[in-house]
Amino acid sequence: MKIELIIYVYLFICTGMIAFNIISVFVYHRRDIKTTRISRGFEETIKTELSNIKNGESVSENHGMPSSEVMATAFSAISSA
Repeated sequence: MKIELIIYVYLFICTGMIAFNIISVFVYHRRDIKTTRISRGFEETIKTELSNIKNGESVSENHGMPSSEVMATAFSAISSA
């Protein structure tokens, strides 16, 4: 086997790995943004319920949680990213 062929194959593999890592950075960054957005919604819900409890009010029937349809949409957005 010629040494030039081995070098070109090695360079091709290294280039592919670098491209994969660059793409992964962008994909994971998008996923983190979506997760942060959803987490803020949960945080606001929890703060509202805790302030209701602190003020002696009752906790809402659904405990401030979004409907199951909203939850399914949120989690599918995270998993599809």
